[in-house]
Amino acid sequence: MKRTPPASLNAARVVLWTMAALLLVSALAVALLAGGALGVGLALPHTLTALLCAGCAFALPRMGRRGLIGACVLLGFVAFTQMARMFQGEAMGIVGAAIAVTALVLLLTPASRRYLRGRSAGE
Repeated sequence: MKRTPPASLNAARVVLWTMAALLLVSALAVALLAGGALGVGLALPHTLTALLCAGCAFALPRMGRRGLIGACVLLGFVAFTQMARMFQGEAMGIVGAAIAVTALVLLLTPASRRYLRGRSAGE
């Protein structure tokens, strides 16, 4: 019998896809504003973080406990960078940090952890 992921895990996937899209738009804006090689260099961290978020959202139902730990580390990093944006004077850093914390809370609900723990046990 195939187990279906809990609603909190599906919601975390949606939040991760949204975060990936917002980070890609941010990377594009930075690249276009700065222009040239400088723009590419400034946009690269946003792009890599967006790709990691998208990969995590894609693989989330199939990840086990190690994947959950990796996703939590990634979301902690994203929340930290977004808070750094906020402290540098960008008000949208609050939104980015809130999205990262929301995804983290959804991943750490008991239903999500139970589902992913079952995945690492070989179900």
